[in-house]
Amino acid sequence: MIMSFEVRPLKDSDLEQLLIVQRAAYGDIYIETKEIFLTKLLVSNPTCLGGFIDGRMAGYCIGFNWQSGLPVPLHSDIREITHTENAYYIHDIAIHPDFEGKGLARTFMEQSIEIARSRGFKSIELTAVQSAATYWERFGYQPMAEAQGGYGAEAMRYQLILE
Repeated sequence: MIMSFEVRPLKDSDLEQLLIVQRAAYGDIYIETKEIFLTKLLVSNPTCLGGFIDGRMAGYCIGFNWQSGLPVPLHSDIREITHTENAYYIHDIAIHPDFEGKGLARTFMEQSIEIARSRGFKSIELTAVQSAATYWERFGYQPMAEAQGGYGAEAMRYQLILE
């Protein structure tokens, strides 16, 4: 069942709820700190999005301008990584288990495509974790390379070429 979410750019004040969603979605793996998320907001807001229902965060999408093919290590302050902005990178889409299957991830994906196109990028890249590769392949993402930067053995980098 598709639900209607309020989707808006994240604010600093949303970070506590973001950490709750992150923990619920990933357990004890892939956990980044509030400080690391804040660095991503400082660099990329308004492209970091939250989906809310009645003030509760149901999920989030962290996306930013990046360099095609350049890994984004977990726990990194992206301000400290020299890069050329020639692609759009989705660092993380996490949905709280209470809201999985309700259409929020698709909404985030559609908005990320719009953002990338509006910025003139020809591709979107991401790292698929937790056996999510088949999910991304349904959207047309193609494998690029094994992931580096602490994502685990099964993680793969994917790319979507925008027409």
